[in-house]
Amino acid sequence: MANMDVRRVLIDPGSSCDIMYTSLFRTLQLDETHLTPYLGSDLTGFNGATTKPWGYVDLIVTFGYEETAKSIRVKFLVVDCPCLYQCIIGRTAITYTVAVPSTAHLKMKYYTHKGQVATLHGDIEAARRCFDATSKGNNFIGKAPEPKKTKPSLETPPKLPAPNVSSVDLDSRTSKKEHKEEKKLRKEEKESDEASKEHYCPIPDGEFEIVQFGEDPGRGVKIGTGLPDLARKQLKACLRENADLFAWHA
Repeated sequence: MANMDVRRVLIDPGSSCDIMYTSLFRTLQLDETHLTPYLGSDLTGFNGATTKPWGYVDLIVTFGYEETAKSIRVKFLVVDCPCLYQCIIGRTAITYTVAVPSTAHLKMKYYTHKGQVATLHGDIEAARRCFDATSKGNNFIGKAPEPKKTKPSLETPPKLPAPNVSSVDLDSRTSKKEHKEEKKLRKEEKESDEASKEHYCPIPDGEFEIVQFGEDPGRGVKIGTGLPDLARKQLKACLRENADLFAWHA
């Protein structure tokens, strides 16, 4: 890509566009002169956050090496947000490459310029590192980046009044009386929750009648009396015919 080898590229058939993140944009030594304006709306990520793309950049991307190499022009949307990947190859580039990716096998097959089928193999170790970082909620791989050092201020910070710690109970232990009260309160909350769950049930809309199955009074289904006579008769026959499909309490 731009005469440089790029790693940690996500092949995503679910992405409607090809995305390049600003970290790779700077690594490729590109600047604003290479961008074309983006006139669309803001992009929304999986976490609901929105971001305004910088614009588009057209680059030549080469898949494979030597005889299996295939170069295409990709129009990337440059986005400024943290990501574990350098860029995302979406449906547009995949379709133009005439490629078939497989996420499960970490491979992608495509036609070369000579009409032969070539296979691009993914880096399973890099995929594992990305997965591990994602599971930990990190947007970086390896050691955490060091925070930026701020220059010490020459001004003397204002002195804050000392807190009155004497009025605060610093003992986290509870007395027997407090323990009993807390236990009683938890029990009452649990009983109220169980009672609300037990009495909660939907209210029927209009009058209804019970279609009995057999001699057991506990086995029946309620149907509305507002149904037409023919429909109610057919529904009763259907329910009784399929009575064995219902699950009853023993």
